[in-house]
This record gives sequence, C-alpha cells and structure tokens, in this order.
Amino acid sequence: MNTLSQLLYLHPVHSALDTRCALDARARIERPAEAGGVAPYHLVAAGSAQIHIAGEPSICLGAGDLVVLARGQAHAIAACGDMSGQSAAPGLSATPPEILCGQFRSGHAASSALLCALPAIVLIRASSPRRLADITALMRMLGEQDGSGATARHLASALFSMLLDAWLEQGPHVTGLLALMAEPKLRPALQKMLAHPGADCSIDQMAAACHLSRSTFLRIFRHASGDAPAEVLLGLRMAEARLRLARGERSIGRIAEAVGYQSESAFNKAFKRHTGIAPGKYRRDLPHAFR
Repeated sequence: MNTLSQLLYLHPVHSALDTRCALDARARIERPAEAGGVAPYHLVAAGSAQIHIAGEPSICLGAGDLVVLARGQAHAIAACGDMSGQSAAPGLSATPPEILCGQFRSGHAASSALLCALPAIVLIRASSPRRLADITALMRMLGEQDGSGATARHLASALFSMLLDAWLEQGPHVTGLLALMAEPKLRPALQKMLAHPGADCSIDQMAAACHLSRSTFLRIFRHASGDAPAEVLLGLRMAEARLRLARGERSIGRIAEAVGYQSESAFNKAFKRHTGIAPGKYRRDLPHAFR
C-alpha cells in the first residue's frame, strides 16, 4: 500500500451518496451543521452552482468542481446567481446544475485524524476529464450501496483517496499527517512508522531513514506536523489498536503487544488517555456499521 492507503487503513473514512439533485433557477438546498466527524461533500456534475457556507463568502462551482466541508458547517447550494439575484459569473454555465451530494464520516471521534488534518473548506477545482469521470462513477456506485458493507467501505476509501490526491496536486497548505505525507524529506519516517506501528522506532532511526541529522529531523518534523514524532507514533499505535478492537480480537493483551506495549495495564492507560475510553468499553460501544 502507498502512504495514503496506509493512513486510510488506520483511519478509515466511511461515505454515502445522499442525493442527486438537478436544480432549477429558483431551487436551493439548505443543509444544517453536522455532528463532529461528518464532512458533507458536493460535486457539480453539470452546469454551475453557488455554495454559501455560514460565515464565509459564497463560492461559485463549475462542472467538475467539488467541495468538502470538513467541519460539517451549515451551508446552502443554489444555481449561480440565485442567492443574491446576480447572473452567473463569467465563464460559468447558465445550465441548471446537476449536483451529487454525500458525506464522509469517521468511524469514531478518535479516528478522525485525516478529516481533522483537512482545512474547514476543501475546494477541488475540475482537473482532467478522466479524473472527473472516475470520481463521478465512484460517487454513483456509492449511491447504490447501503453504506455498511465491505464494498461501500472500499469505495469510500477509493473516493477519499482520489479526492485527496486531486486536492494535494493543487499545492495547498497542509498540517498533521497530511503534511508529513506531503513533505518528501519526512516521508521515509512516516512510512517507517506506518509499516510497523508497534515496533521500536527511535528518533535516531527515523532521522537516519530520512538521511537527516537528529536536530534537523526534529525541527522539520515539528514544523510540518505540529507534533513531536513520539506523539505521531502514539496516534498511529492507537489507530492500529482501534482497528484490532473493532475486529473483535479477543485478547486485549495481544493487542497491547502488537502495538508496542509490554503490559496490558500500560496499554489500557495509554488508550484511555488518548481516546477517553477504556479498550474494552470502546469495543463494546463501537457501532456495528463501523466494525
């Protein structure tokens, strides 16, 4: 798996296609704010539209443009010009828009690291016709799923990965895990942590993998991610533990060992400190749809 695939494996993102709308000149979709860990997205498949996000300037979207609201902000969508009476912006189609609307969801508040790493508004402008066709096809395939099966999970990961690739190609400022992935100098360290989250991985080993001195590695790492390497590694270990708990592995002691802890009690304390809940309770309370 490449780095993004590995991150999605540890931080799964679920998705569903809610609606497919063809708006006339007066139609308007109103969406309230979503709960934490829910990120609505809208793809303009044809025509042009305008999205108004609470507290933000309106954004005009052309065919192939997509927007993800990573914080679940309240918003409204209409044909361009409908919200304030103006005509469509130059260069945008006056054709009534067709919009595919869905949402990404993290499996648990503690597993939303990738969504949290995104800015509040992710705007992806139309790129190649081939990519637009692939994204549209994935979204429509998601619309045919009930959202709870393995096929839906794989489609959601593929869609999220494709959107991130398209967004990162635009050269946005990124933080957290995405910043580590986007920084070529640090990518070997992230790959080393992702390959075996439970293995011993010292700062010196990570710096050597990146061909950097210890001091330079620490400076670049903290500047890119905002965290120390030990904190990032802890997050990856806890993500691996959540996956194993969700799959129903019976022995918490074995899970502790797999993610780098020599004692079950040390793991229990670290897991509760990181997620706010004990491992056993996490496994019991996890919704079936996210297992």
